Amino acid sequence: MTVAPRFLRPASGGRPLTVPGLVTLLLLLALPLTAPGQVTGSGSSGTASQAVDPEVAPRPVGTAVPATGPLTIDGRLDEPAWQTALPLTGFIQAIPDAGRPATEETEVRMLYDDRHLFIGAFMHDTRPDLLVSGTLERDHPGVSAHDIDLFGVFLDTFLDRRNGYLFLVNPAGAVRDGQAFDNSRNLDFAWDAVVEVATQIHDDGWTVEMAIPWTTLRFDPSRDEQLWGVNFHRSIARRNERTAWAPLDRRHQIHFAERAGTVEGPPDVPVGRNIRLKPFVLSQDGRGATLPDWRRGTQADGGLDLKWGLTPRMTMDLTWRADFSHVEVDREQVNLSRFPAFFPERREFFVENSGMFLFGEQSERNYRGGTSGADLRLFHSRRIGLEGGRPVPLLGGGRLSGQVGDTEVGILHARTGAVDEVSGDAFSVVRLRRRVGAASDVGVLVTDRQGRGGSGWNRAGGLDMNLRLGPSLLISSYAATTSRSGASDEDDWTGRLWVAWRDQLWDVSALARRVGEDFDPGIGFVQRRGMTHLYGTVGAHPRPGIPGVLDLNPYLEAHRYTSVAGEVETTRETGGLGVNFADGGDFSTRVTRRMERLESGFQVEGQGLVPAGTYRFTEAEARYQSSGNRQISGNVVGAIGGYFGGRRQSIGAGLRWQPDPRISLAVQADRNAIELGDDRFSANLYRTELRVARSTRLYLGSVVQYNEAQELLVSNLRLTWLHAPLSEAYLVFTDRRRTGNEASASERLVTLKVTRLLAF
Repeated sequence: MTVAPRFLRPASGGRPLTVPGLVTLLLLLALPLTAPGQVTGSGSSGTASQAVDPEVAPRPVGTAVPATGPLTIDGRLDEPAWQTALPLTGFIQAIPDAGRPATEETEVRMLYDDRHLFIGAFMHDTRPDLLVSGTLERDHPGVSAHDIDLFGVFLDTFLDRRNGYLFLVNPAGAVRDGQAFDNSRNLDFAWDAVVEVATQIHDDGWTVEMAIPWTTLRFDPSRDEQLWGVNFHRSIARRNERTAWAPLDRRHQIHFAERAGTVEGPPDVPVGRNIRLKPFVLSQDGRGATLPDWRRGTQADGGLDLKWGLTPRMTMDLTWRADFSHVEVDREQVNLSRFPAFFPERREFFVENSGMFLFGEQSERNYRGGTSGADLRLFHSRRIGLEGGRPVPLLGGGRLSGQVGDTEVGILHARTGAVDEVSGDAFSVVRLRRRVGAASDVGVLVTDRQGRGGSGWNRAGGLDMNLRLGPSLLISSYAATTSRSGASDEDDWTGRLWVAWRDQLWDVSALARRVGEDFDPGIGFVQRRGMTHLYGTVGAHPRPGIPGVLDLNPYLEAHRYTSVAGEVETTRETGGLGVNFADGGDFSTRVTRRMERLESGFQVEGQGLVPAGTYRFTEAEARYQSSGNRQISGNVVGAIGGYFGGRRQSIGAGLRWQPDPRISLAVQADRNAIELGDDRFSANLYRTELRVARSTRLYLGSVVQYNEAQELLVSNLRLTWLHAPLSEAYLVFTDRRRTGNEASASERLVTLKVTRLLAF
């Protein structure tokens, strides 16, 4: 691959192999193994005697000191005040050589005055011409944090070893900020901070200068001693090297609060009113017969968002006449299953602090759990202000979130307006979760959907528990029930128990869950009802002495679904192997043997029909993703095998070109060729994304998607200008049109939206 310039880098025939035979072969391929805690060399400047075990290494300690003079945030670190702070050094690798010293030195200093916390960092580098920035856009859209050079800051301001703030900066000065909850279980990158950042690239590295207003952070100013959990992160993209001030194992990230270091913070910090007002105005023009009446024609509107820090640990958010027309459109999906597709939340008001309201299935970091949020959520905010994926007016809403003692509190209420045949509804959610010990919790969540105009009501409630017993054992469980107007539900409950073990080598878990036939959360999502699901997996993550390979992941897993009457409906048995390469790429392959019993048929993407019956078939898949730290990167995936009595062949490929952090072009094509008896059809999806940035404050994004099976072409163009801190102007063009016989079923929206942040 060409090295990017400075700033950038940004089974047919024969008998199929049995799953046990495949995994036996994969385990043999994993040898020789590196024992847990042992490190291997791959170009590190450290020696074996200098290596530490990140799992048991002591946590570093540092100090923030008063600034002795004014600071100009220009990225130069040339003011005398910076020399009064003791540098925090000694960064340790997590990848590729866990436990060894970083190959390049990093120095971090912390200062403060009565208005700001200042952080200055010098990333020494022998080849600054090979730095990888990736993008100039805030929040780094379309760029993986693993593919670019980064400096990161994690601040656990209450020293609870569970939650904190995260700031990531690339050499071009683009910031990504967020919040981390539950010791890395949940991340919220929709949280936006007022922060001033500047960077400079020098002959011997690059520097970062940050000024974080005290009003941006939540902490307890009444404490006599401000001790914070703190960690710093540095990535060197061209080496796929990730390091941390407080050492971390390669499976953990900087926001793993339990393993952060400690910094003595500033005393006597003044506390402001912590009030932010963000009004907006917009002008919109809508055309198309399929648009609802309330969105057609030319109109003007406005609204207001308010954020108020009631206490150091409790925040109130209010929104009036919220509008999300500037939010990126959903990614089109090809759904080849018989269950509804799951679309994630993208709207800022609902994404922010969303981790606090999670209840149900979710992906656990570092664990293979057998389920995800696409299986069941007691609360899924896309049920508010969206009907069938199309928006309805959100008149207003409020959210109270934070912590009282050891109890997390989340209260949300929203109202939608009545349009066309959709009645306006009132939605309420209450979430309480109490901390137990250092890393465990128990909680309750209650939802209520109250329809207006006689449309009825729906209520749901449940209890959940997460127990972390030591560094490796995790137990998670929940039970929930629902009720609704006009229904005499008898089987309206769900429950689950999941037990998992994950250390440096082993990944083992078992799951049992049940979802009743009448379980129906009115503000939630359920993919499959009326079933019992059993799951188990065993896998390993050996770190072999193979040049160019970081680790391997051979594994076995099995699913078994039965109806409430006890009849087996689905089984899936999989053997697979994952490979993480030292250059940042990864490869995975798997073979799955399936059985599906259908009481009724279903239609595939509106084309072929799968009749009722019992089906047994085998499918195989392989995929490769290259490292994204080069000018050209890509991915390819291929799958082949049976499909409900027929055959399926799938291939997908993507290519990303980034000659400069100011421009990137990505294309993705996925083709699915399906044979069902005499029916032969394809379900294909194409996507193109272009991003152009003039600076860290002005950028353009364009996405074009074509779903061939649905004959749907979706285009979205968004120009963003950050005219002041957290104040934006958007010009958005969205076009949806049918390309076949329903070509007249098209719609177009053009929106100009301007926001302005006012802080008090």
